Amino acid sequence: MELQLTSHSYVEKCSVVVIDVESTKNNQNIGALIILSEHGKEQLTYKNCHVISQELERQLIRQFQDLPFSIKWHYASTFPEGSQEVLGEKVKHCFLNKYDPETKHPLLLKKHIVSDEIMLTFMVPEKLIYFSGHFPSIPIVPGVTQIYWVMHYANKYLNVSSSFSRMEVVKFHNVLVPEDHFNMKLNWQSADHTLVYRLWWKDKSISSGRLVLH
Repeated sequence: MELQLTSHSYVEKCSVVVIDVESTKNNQNIGALIILSEHGKEQLTYKNCHVISQELERQLIRQFQDLPFSIKWHYASTFPEGSQEVLGEKVKHCFLNKYDPETKHPLLLKKHIVSDEIMLTFMVPEKLIYFSGHFPSIPIVPGVTQIYWVMHYANKYLNVSSSFSRMEVVKFHNVLVPEDHFNMKLNWQSADHTLVYRLWWKDKSISSGRLVLH
């Protein structure tokens, strides 16, 4: 099955595990952890996860016809490390739990860097660990997590290695929930050690502000 999925242009890498078996129907529940290719990420920018999953499922139907199993999909930003046995256990653990301890960052779909400014496009993973307890009925990305992501990607792509000092005019306008898309624009003003950021999607502002570093 992994061979059939990786032959699709959307998929760079994948791991498929049996989660459990429905004894009454003798059907298997399958979990497929997917690392998208650049083409797959581009498609996810315009489509939602459900549409991508349907297209991948059609790929399997062409091979297996009537699928004797149901599939749960997880689109990850990184592939779990370890031996084949350890990998299988990590992937299975991901599907058996509501949130995945290894899913700490949004799924990067697109990036554009110009000097001290960068614009990134992301999707919020359904199994983001920071959803745990925030909140049980309606998972929302905490504001502190958004600031963590801003610092993480500023360090990664703009080489901003200064320590956090304080926040200025930080505003949270709208919430981020599972499978939301969002853009992140970062501007590093090295002269005054200030990182200006903005998160938004289409005409919806999510958060914005200035972080002073030292």
